[in-house]
Amino acid sequence: PKRARNGRARSSGRSRSKTVRPNSSTASRSVGRRSGGTKATHGLSGGFPMPYGALGIHVMQFFLLFTRDVQALVVCHALLCAVPTAVALLWLARTLRLPVWFGIAVLASPYMWFEARRLWQPSYCIPLGAMAMAAYASFVTSRGRGSLVLAVGCAVAPLVIHLQSLPLSLAILGHLAYRHRADVWRHRWVVLAVLGAFVARRPLRSLLA
Repeated sequence: PKRARNGRARSSGRSRSKTVRPNSSTASRSVGRRSGGTKATHGLSGGFPMPYGALGIHVMQFFLLFTRDVQALVVCHALLCAVPTAVALLWLARTLRLPVWFGIAVLASPYMWFEARRLWQPSYCIPLGAMAMAAYASFVTSRGRGSLVLAVGCAVAPLVIHLQSLPLSLAILGHLAYRHRADVWRHRWVVLAVLGAFVARRPLRSLLA
């Protein structure tokens, strides 16, 4: 009987491990909010005296509308991180006339594979940062409004997720303000609308307060 009970405990443990259960993680916070039928207003807390943004939690809540299987969530999370990153790297390589192997080498990095599969909110900073660099490189060469708006949006969006992206965001926005003030002024209303949409969010309000 004792052996049978141990076998049932092991089998139930294996079945539970395939579904998301509440714990201190991005996925668990999403589960808690999704179960309560509410939308998360902020993300997890970290090394800064302020909560992080809820963008990553909202993405996970969307996935949880369809499944709570951990393997399926990992696949969705990995695709959402890897595919936009690949597109951004190919775009950047084409703009800077770099070989295609440039993007392949970055995608094959062990760190990329680890972070893409990790159910962690800051992982979304990787595709956003890559897209910000690709869009900004395209803007510098073409002066297109679409590239400018995408570069500003992707440079500010990671700050709503995690402040570890602050150096990249400051570099892009600072160079934009220093070297391309005329272009920013020409498209000022669109740029202000993009900035306002993110500054209005709680984490950036706390950062600027």
